[in-house]
Amino acid sequence: AVVAPVSPNADLLRTWSGTSLTGSITGTITDTSDNSSTPYSGTLTGEDLTYTVTFTETPNLVTSQGTYGIESVITIDSETMTFNDTGETFLDTGNATWTRNGGALIITDGADVDTFSLSINGNTMTLSGTDMNSDVDGTETNTSTINAILTFTKQ
Repeated sequence: AVVAPVSPNADLLRTWSGTSLTGSITGTITDTSDNSSTPYSGTLTGEDLTYTVTFTETPNLVTSQGTYGIESVITIDSETMTFNDTGETFLDTGNATWTRNGGALIITDGADVDTFSLSINGNTMTLSGTDMNSDVDGTETNTSTINAILTFTKQ
């Protein structure tokens, strides 16, 4: 009998449903017009998680269907504000690729390369990652670090 070899990525290769998204954000807004620097921090919580992520190999592709929302609760200058983003997608493009390196999962999505800490325990997959951003708007620069944990359940 011929036995097909089992892929070392067999635990990853399937469709996963997004079940939770939590995280924290810290940042600083600097303004060159008055040389001010204002720190802020907050929490992120996923809402309306109706998305799936599918991993296939040969080639190593990752696709995503559906959307989710994020509620951000930010405190800046002792004032707390809540922002709601809806219709977010896990991928920006339709042709993302993945590479697995030990406990790291690297997803290349167009120009974005994101490295996640990957954990699969039975029917649950957890991706943990850090994203650093810097946005310039006129004289203001907003530099932020987001730490997020995304949890998925095997479909």
